[in-house]
Amino acid sequence: MASGRVATQAITQQDANATMRRAIHTQHHGSSDVDGAEGGATKTVVTTVKKHALVPVEETVKVPVVRKEVNRYSEKQVVKAQRLVPVQKFKEVEETTLEVRREMVNGRPEKRAVPVTKTRMQ
Repeated sequence: MASGRVATQAITQQDANATMRRAIHTQHHGSSDVDGAEGGATKTVVTTVKKHALVPVEETVKVPVVRKEVNRYSEKQVVKAQRLVPVQKFKEVEETTLEVRREMVNGRPEKRAVPVTKTRMQ
């Protein structure tokens, strides 16, 4: 990058026209329309016309290619821990259901409900 000050250069009219065509933005300081004649006498007047032009610049830069490689290895680590004790997360539940049974009472068949108790984990 330039440090801010750019050296002035004298260029030809063809180079100036080509630069102005390529410019994105231009600024003109001074005027080139100066009257050279006063009171009939001919004088030569020289003025400086300053033109600032912003010209886009393309650069081709070679960048070194750095490829990353995968490091495939396994690492052994010692893990300090306490011994795990199994936890019983179930409790015993008693379920009582009524079963219908047919029984012979005095020679007659009768239906009677008999309670049946089962224990299961819940």
